[in-house]
Amino acid sequence: MPGGGSFADHQAAAARARGQPIPKGPEPPPEAVHIWNAFMALHLARSASDLGPNPLGWAEIDAWCRLTRTRLDPWEAEAIRALDDAYLASRIPAGKPRPEEGKG
Repeated sequence: MPGGGSFADHQAAAARARGQPIPKGPEPPPEAVHIWNAFMALHLARSASDLGPNPLGWAEIDAWCRLTRTRLDPWEAEAIRALDDAYLASRIPAGKPRPEEGKG
């Protein structure tokens, strides 16, 4: 998006400027709330570079699981990575090519 932010960033800024509540996305289904919460905890602790946020890797997910004593099934860890892929894709400005592959 022009200005460097995602569509959601621009939508939130416009709502704030109008004095309206910031639009909220849909809630995850009850069966997936724990996956969303894990993703958000990892997301808030993610590292970044001059190019923006770094992808969440398997090592970060594993470390978080060990530190919080959380056991994830493989499909749950893959779901967290899929959420991260979607987040990172949402930050790519329109017209820029998207990476073909997910994170290694």
